[in-house]
Amino acid sequence: MRRKCMRRPPMIAWLFCLVSVGLFPLARADSLPTFGEVKAAYSISEGQLLDRKGRLLQEMRLDWSARIYPWVPLERVAPSLIYAILDLEDKKFEDHGGVDAMAVAAAVWQNLVHGTRRGASTISMQTVSLVEDAGKLRKGRRSLWAKLRQARLALELEKKWTKREILEAYLNLVGFRGELRGLAAAARTLFGKDPHGLDFRESYLLGVLLRSPGMGAKSASERLCRLAAVRKELGSCTEIEAFVLSSLSHWNGRALRVSHAPHLARRLLSAERKELRSTIDMRVQMHAAKAVRDQLLNLNQQNVGDAAVIVVDNRSGQDRKSTRLNSSH
Repeated sequence: MRRKCMRRPPMIAWLFCLVSVGLFPLARADSLPTFGEVKAAYSISEGQLLDRKGRLLQEMRLDWSARIYPWVPLERVAPSLIYAILDLEDKKFEDHGGVDAMAVAAAVWQNLVHGTRRGASTISMQTVSLVEDAGKLRKGRRSLWAKLRQARLALELEKKWTKREILEAYLNLVGFRGELRGLAAAARTLFGKDPHGLDFRESYLLGVLLRSPGMGAKSASERLCRLAAVRKELGSCTEIEAFVLSSLSHWNGRALRVSHAPHLARRLLSAERKELRSTIDMRVQMHAAKAVRDQLLNLNQQNVGDAAVIVVDNRSGQDRKSTRLNSSH
C-alpha cells in the first residue's frame, strides 16, 4: 500500500503547481491571437492555380521549409482520427479547462524529485505553443517555469476559443513527421488520402507519430501492437507491421498532387502569389490535353514528340485552355 501511495505526487506538489500557475507573471489574455487571426495567418507551401470557376488546376511546391497543405475544417476530418488523437494525447480534453491538474502535479513532482521530464501537456497547452509568437516556440519551453506559463495561457485560451476551434487549430498546425505540418500534409503524403478518408489504423498511426515524429517503423509497430490489445480494430501485430512499414517507407512520393497545367503554373505562381485564378476552363483543359496525348501516340513512329494547343474565346480574347505536352507527359 505504501508503494502504491508513493506513485502519487504529495500535497506539496499539488500546492506548488496550483500556486505557480496562478501567480506566475504572464501576458494578458488579449496577447493570445483569436482563432480567426491564426487561420488568416496560415500559409501553405503549395501554390495553387485555379480555373475560371475556382476549381484547382495545378499544385506547385513553392516553400521548401515545410510541407503545409490548405487548412482543414474539423467537419472534414475523419471521426476515427479525432477519436485517436484524443485517446492518445488528451483523454480529458472535453472535460478540463485547458490543464489536466493531476497530470501537471505529477509532472512537477517528477521534475522536482527525480529530475525527469514527464509529459503533461494537454492539447490546449500544445496549441498555445503552436500559435504563440506566430508559431515560433519560446526558448526554454521545456523548463518547469515555461510549462507552468504554458498551462496558465492554456486556461486563457479556453476562455477565448471553443473546444472545436482549439482542436481544429491543433490538427492544422502540429508537426507529424519530418517536414509534414498539419493533418492535410500528413494524410496526403503518408497515405495518399484527404483527412476525411482516413481509416482507424491510419488514424492511430498518425496519433502515435505526434508523440515522436521521428519514430522508426519498428517502434511505431510495437506501439500500435500494444494498443491493439485494447483497440481490436487495429488488427493483428502482423497486419500492423506490414501496414506501418508500407506507410513509412515510401511516404515522400505519395502526396496527392493535382496537375493539369504545370507549364502555366510555373510561369504565373510565386512565393508572393501562391493562389491565382486563371481564365482557363478545367473541363476544356482536360479534354484538349487528352486529345493531344492521343495524337502524339499516333505520331510517335514519325518522331513527333511535342505539341501545343491554345483555345481562345473569340469574343473576349480570354484563354479557355493553354497547354504544352511532349511525349514524356
